[in-house]
Amino acid sequence: MSEHMNTDSDLRGRRRSSFFQRVGASFYRSGGDRGADIATLRGNQVDFEGQGSISRLATGCGCLGRSDAKAQRTLLIKGPFCFVYDMKNDSSPLFAVSLHRTKAKTVGPNHVQLSTTLGDVEYDIFFKDPKHVPLFNEAVAKQSAISQSEETRRRLGHGNLINKRASLRFAENVAKTKVKEQPDAPPNKAAVNDAMRTLAPVGY
Repeated sequence: MSEHMNTDSDLRGRRRSSFFQRVGASFYRSGGDRGADIATLRGNQVDFEGQGSISRLATGCGCLGRSDAKAQRTLLIKGPFCFVYDMKNDSSPLFAVSLHRTKAKTVGPNHVQLSTTLGDVEYDIFFKDPKHVPLFNEAVAKQSAISQSEETRRRLGHGNLINKRASLRFAENVAKTKVKEQPDAPPNKAAVNDAMRTLAPVGY
């Protein structure tokens, strides 16, 4: 009986692996435009999924309530990445944000900021449902810690011991393309003003 169950489990695993290989090939053939819809990326499990607006901030800027953060997106955390979808039926995410060495900080009832462990704020997020805030923060903390642990294991030469589900490997491969499509950070106004003062002609 146990041997039969193991055989069935192995067969399901091979089928899922084959499925993600096919959709992965479709994703790369399309240049990242299809093959990674929400249902496919979600697989059997995600760490977080919810509706919210997200906008990029100037590095180090902790300003509150940016006026351009209005469009509702679907945010999905799977593994050490947050995937951002424009519409629920999109065939691929707009972009992905790496959660490696990243912290989520609650700023208001429905407002979270993503920052580096050095404290540089990178993203403003406003959730449609305030109940999503603690769930999102918990998922970010968990995946950031897992990512750092895996980094340590690889550095010590134990990377071969890291075993991941096919759906998680697929998500991480999608992220490698989509992190490159993050919106550019706007210029930091304080830094620009400092540069302008430095370049201003000095009177005699």
